[in-house]
Amino acid sequence: FNRFDHILALDHSHFSYLKNLQPEGSRASISLMLDHLPGRQGEGVEDPYYGPDEGFNNTWQEVEAACRHLAENELGPVLA
Repeated sequence: FNRFDHILALDHSHFSYLKNLQPEGSRASISLMLDHLPGRQGEGVEDPYYGPDEGFNNTWQEVEAACRHLAENELGPVLA
């Protein structure tokens, strides 16, 4: 929690677990992955395991987009 600036949780249960583990005064910011994707703040990433196969592709697209937005907010424009 002191080695990283950001720790991302995929869903609300992970978020709660991480917040409970976080030592007081640590530097890491804990957030939901989709908090970094405009219009999706406060949402958890859908677990595709029990759904149709295309759910894995949809989940990957969400994760990739959220990571791109986070990187661009921290580092500036990211190359495609």
